[in-house]
Amino acid sequence: LDKKQLFVEAIRCDPDHENAYNSLGRQLVAGETVELDGGRVMNRKQLFVEAIRCNPDNGDAYYSLGKELPVGEVVPLHDGRV
Repeated sequence: LDKKQLFVEAIRCDPDHENAYNSLGRQLVAGETVELDGGRVMNRKQLFVEAIRCNPDNGDAYYSLGKELPVGEVVPLHDGRV
């Protein structure tokens, strides 16, 4: 298994593993997606948002998401914040 596949496997084992989502997002290049167990397809931004859903206090995930967003774009979080 390569690095991305190992992160996907970590998420399969623990669907709330925020660091696996964040790390997987960092491995993807712009425009790339990954298929998770169950057929869910996610891009970088979605993976970072999912990491925040798993742990709303994960500063690394907020940082990664902030770097991903273009200036002026907003993203809704699972708790309703935009």
